[in-house]
Amino acid sequence: MQDTPSHQQSPHILTPQGWHDYQLLDSGHGRKLESVGGYRFIRPEPQAFWAPFLSDEEWQKPAGVFITGSRDQ
Repeated sequence: MQDTPSHQQSPHILTPQGWHDYQLLDSGHGRKLESVGGYRFIRPEPQAFWAPFLSDEEWQKPAGVFITGSRDQ
């Protein structure tokens, strides 16, 4: 007999109130894909250790990519 959970837990997603031009589109592989004012950005997200849901094509052509570096840069 295999143990199965009686219910599945869903991730708790926090969304900012009043930010009508912001959307978290996807996350994974240490990054998040966001839309701000109609522009797409990729930013680091160390806690996103899973695989992204959207296709690679959706992750292409961002308006900007934030790259982590030292504070001296």
